[in-house]
Amino acid sequence: MRKYALPCFLICLLLYSCQKSTLQEIDLRRLVDLDLAVLHLPEQDFQPFGSMFLEQTEGVAPQDVKQLVLFEDRVYVLYAHTLQSFDFGQGTLDFQFAIGREDWEIVDFDIDNLHRRIYAIDGKRHRLLCLDLQGQVQFEMVLTLEYEYCHLRVIDPEYLLLTVNSMPVAVTQIVNLPQKSLRTLEHPVKKSFTLNAEQVQSLKEVAPLYFFGRSREGVLAKYIFNDTIFRYTAQGKEPVFYIAMNSRKLQWKEGPDLFKDNNRAAMYGLWKIWDDQWFCKVRQTRRGLDKFRLVLCDTLITPYEKTHLDPPETRVIWENTHIYQYFWIYGTTDLFVDEDMRMFFTVVAYDPKRKTSWGEGEFMKLPDNIVNHPNKKELILCYYKLKDGAITHKKTF
Repeated sequence: MRKYALPCFLICLLLYSCQKSTLQEIDLRRLVDLDLAVLHLPEQDFQPFGSMFLEQTEGVAPQDVKQLVLFEDRVYVLYAHTLQSFDFGQGTLDFQFAIGREDWEIVDFDIDNLHRRIYAIDGKRHRLLCLDLQGQVQFEMVLTLEYEYCHLRVIDPEYLLLTVNSMPVAVTQIVNLPQKSLRTLEHPVKKSFTLNAEQVQSLKEVAPLYFFGRSREGVLAKYIFNDTIFRYTAQGKEPVFYIAMNSRKLQWKEGPDLFKDNNRAAMYGLWKIWDDQWFCKVRQTRRGLDKFRLVLCDTLITPYEKTHLDPPETRVIWENTHIYQYFWIYGTTDLFVDEDMRMFFTVVAYDPKRKTSWGEGEFMKLPDNIVNHPNKKELILCYYKLKDGAITHKKTF
């Protein structure tokens, strides 16, 4: 049996190489090396954007918000293992929304827009919860006890994708809702382990364990050490994009640091915002310094290298230079993106001593609609909606 091992390995390697060559390639080196223009000024690319304080979120840090989903006139926010519902526009808390029993520990959630249901992972009891839009339980499903689940995404009204807290390989499952059954697509290996709280925190400083996007056919997902973005459907998974990382690939090593100390780069997110335009977030570590970039790409995931911005910007700062309002996005900003609505969301904390990016002695001002809000220690939700159509660019020479 042993004499066939090498030929079989070479055949598998050849098949994998051929598969990669047929995939659409994302050149990560190009995304992190070029001085890239991202977006224009707000009034050029965005419809009127807005903000609101989220009621009764005092003491919650922006980085504590794990997930945010807009559905109809409400925004559902997950923080401190609790799911809350707010009025989108006023930021008032929906007190009729059932926030869950004390023995619940919500890890992740998603919304089935067609059937108007919320699906959530209860990590404490290892349950998949199905809730209505008021948070009332419709049914529960027992999950695999040996796994610690970290993400849930709706594939279609009958199937869900679940991901597992696992290194150094991906572990995923498909949930068949009509049959209440689980099908494991990717299994752990001998060296697989579950990250503890300290490791999870260090992971966030390097790259997400998974990031997700949407497509018409299913859910796009990438695992931290995979160089392939897969599309997950009811039937399973298929490769869609191959990320050319070369020597900068983020690599795992055994030990407390988890990662090899190389000049590494990683993708943080990939969102389709128009038929032929994608929005990417990437991070590069070089000589101990980290650099984030927000990059606008065409349908081939090729970045727009120049626009009419001169010089090109590698960050987006939505602060009006005259009124200094409290809007901004840097590469380090945690973005929540609704690809269908073409909306970006950020969560920030108000700091009356926060200075602007221009001049000395100028402090950021709150937008007029929330300047008189009684409790400015609550979180601010900012939203930005792209105008209809593709983002247009003029080449500079």
